[in-house]
Amino acid sequence: MTLLQRAMKQSGNDKFLIDGFPHNEENRAAFENEMSSQTGIEPVFILFFDCPEEEMEKRLLCRNQGRKDDNIASIRKRFKVFLESSLPVLAYYDVKGKVCKN
Repeated sequence: MTLLQRAMKQSGNDKFLIDGFPHNEENRAAFENEMSSQTGIEPVFILFFDCPEEEMEKRLLCRNQGRKDDNIASIRKRFKVFLESSLPVLAYYDVKGKVCKN
């Protein structure tokens, strides 16, 4: 049993918010294989906050958390990885009618 499954089972709850997961198709497939097939747990919906890259850059550069990777080059690289890795997951769930965009 995975760490996430164990935590969900031990919580006693039947509803969960999983922030930022799955990140990519591999995570999605593993999640479905482990969770859906073994426990019947399946996402009810995926909440997607659509934010333009320029706004994301502005917010990350102003958040003042002292992260060395909060610079334009790193932010743009992270955004590119998001587009390449996470958008296919979003598309997968969108086809199933499970994406709520804001």
